Amino acid sequence: MKNIEKVRRVLLVGLSDRAFYEGTMVKSAVYEMPSLTIATLAGAVKVAGNVPEAFEYDLYVDGDGELVKRLESLQPDVVAITFVNTPLFDEMVRVTKLVKSLNSGISVIAGGAHATCFPEECINGGVDVVVRGEGDLTLPELLVASPAGLSLIHI
Repeated sequence: MKNIEKVRRVLLVGLSDRAFYEGTMVKSAVYEMPSLTIATLAGAVKVAGNVPEAFEYDLYVDGDGELVKRLESLQPDVVAITFVNTPLFDEMVRVTKLVKSLNSGISVIAGGAHATCFPEECINGGVDVVVRGEGDLTLPELLVASPAGLSLIHI
């Protein structure tokens, strides 16, 4: 019997709006504060008995370098990438490839508005699972079901 009570280390990654919008006239899309989405997901993951850690690309000059350091120190079981804007899809694919190049055993989950509307595109982009809808409700269920070998189809 598989252990469904496994504590999972989860790195929650917020992609950089700055990467796309900084060179445009839409400066209001670049936030200067941490994401409430990441904080909400971290709370839900922690309440479910797992170990969350937040990572916001916009808070670092060298986001990839900092992400690599975080992946090496935390050694997460799961990396959950959230992004709202379709223009950040290529960034999600790039970050997924970076994570998988360091450790192909890490499960990568994508969520947010784009992932909800275009789940197949995200799966084709390299992620393992797509969360559609409210991630703070779904992500804790995935963390229990996945290591237990349970079906994810109804979550």
